[in-house]
Formats: sequence, C-alpha cells, structure tokens
Amino acid sequence: MRFPSLARRGSAREEARIKYALVLPTIVTLLVFTTYPLLSQFYLSFTSASIYDYNSPPPAGVSNYSYLLYDPGLFWQSGIITTIYVGLAVLLQLLLGMLMAVLIYSLKRGQKVFTSLFIFPMFVAPVFVGALGRLIFNSMIGVVPYYLRTFGLPMISLSNPIHALLLVISMEVWKWTPFAFIILYGGLESLPAEVFDAAKVDGASGPRTFLHVTLPMLKSIVAVVLIIRIMDELKAFDIPFILLEGGPGAPVGATTIFSLLIYKLAFSYNNFGAAAAVNVLLLFILLGLFWIMIQRLLK
Repeated sequence: MRFPSLARRGSAREEARIKYALVLPTIVTLLVFTTYPLLSQFYLSFTSASIYDYNSPPPAGVSNYSYLLYDPGLFWQSGIITTIYVGLAVLLQLLLGMLMAVLIYSLKRGQKVFTSLFIFPMFVAPVFVGALGRLIFNSMIGVVPYYLRTFGLPMISLSNPIHALLLVISMEVWKWTPFAFIILYGGLESLPAEVFDAAKVDGASGPRTFLHVTLPMLKSIVAVVLIIRIMDELKAFDIPFILLEGGPGAPVGATTIFSLLIYKLAFSYNNFGAAAAVNVLLLFILLGLFWIMIQRLLK
C-alpha cells in the first residue's frame, strides 16, 4: 500500500521541478533586464559619470540630487510640465475612451466595424504620429493652419509654449485613446445584464444608470486604465521629441517632460549622473503615486 503513495510523491516532486525549470528562464530574464539596470541607475546617480568615464565614474555623493532639486529651471520646471502633460493626456484619453465605449456598446449593429475604425490609431507607429503632427501643424504647408487662415480663426503658433504643449497632448490622445476604449469596452461587455434590466424596471434614466450603476462597477477597470496610461505617458518620448522638441520655431523647454529631461542631461549636457538621479527620483514619485491609488482602490 505504500508503493503507490511513494510513486505519487515522486511524481509530484518531478512536476514541481518541471514547473520551476520552466519558470526559471523568465525569472532570470526579469532579473537581468530589470534589477541590473535599476541598481546601475542608483549607482550612477551618486557619481559624476560622463561619456568619457562611464565605466569608472568619479563619486559625486548627493551633488546630483542637490543640483536637480535646488535648480528651479531643471527638475521642478520639468515636473510642472510633466504633471500638466500627463494629467491632461490621461484624463482626455479616459473620458474619450469611456464615451466611445458607451456609444459602441449602445449600438445594435455595426459594433465590430466601428471598433475596428476606432482602434486604428493605436497601431500607427509613434514616430509616424510625431512626424504626421509636425506636418499637419506646419505654419507654411500644414492642413490645420490653412483652414484656420481660411475661416479667419486664431492661428496656432509653435513658438507659443501653451500651443506647443497642447499639440503634443492632442497627438498623444489621438494615438492612445483606443487603448482606453478597448479595455473599457471589454469591461462593459463583462457587466451583468440583469443589473441594467433592474435599473430600467426602477425607472432610472440613462445618465443616472451610468453614474450609479455602470461607473461604480467599472471602478477597478478604470483604475487599471489610469495606472497603465500614467506609466506610459511618463515614459513618453518619441511623439514629443519628433513633433516639437528641437524643431524649427519650437519654444525651448516647452515640452521637456521627464523623459526628455533625462535625454538632454545624458546626451546634450553629457551628465549621466544627473540623468540617473532623475530616473531615481521619478521612480520614488511613481511608487508613492501608485501606492496612494491602490490604497484608495482597495478602500
């Protein structure tokens, strides 16, 4: 009677070993591509590393952090621009994605056709989106300035910091609103129909049903969209860089979000230590922000 149990124990151990063996390459890959860069950034942030002594940089203590935190023209200015950029971009993506999801969900026909049309911008390369925006908003040959002049409307000037930032936000919203739409539309599809039937029986109107029934049930899905989009927008680089940063007539620093600040410190000012310090500060900001969001979500 003991032999079958021993055989089962042996087979269970073999299955456990196989599971660990299959997972081990993924764990090693994550450690190599996440842990090592993170530790190297911490190390570089306390040095005065440059392109000439990157492998053996001289120590700098906390001078990089004091340089960033006490200079209002670097970290804090970029933080204000990043806050406006991320806040407006994510808010517009969420609102427009929710509106699109509700409209498509309420249709009785053509849902697949409109869904395919709405998600098209998400498959366009970000580099192409930046180049497209730079072309259509060009003051000489752009489509948008042409129609603004035709109808006598106020012109958009790329030399205006507010206009420049809003143009970058508009292209980012056009590119990534379909992502929010897909997740929110899937969330609407997963909601139980019985709840909406009960709301109709109780005489609730469409807006009241959305505010008091649909939106509370989508709270966790909305939180997921917010977290993912905030993380992606804080890493945004290609569209702001190609669309305006360094282009003709673009205001200096108008769209310098954190990702562009890191690029400038490293490759324009040859200060890899300060660039790494911005990375470390941004990491702690993100950890604090997401900790607050998760705590509020759990409550």
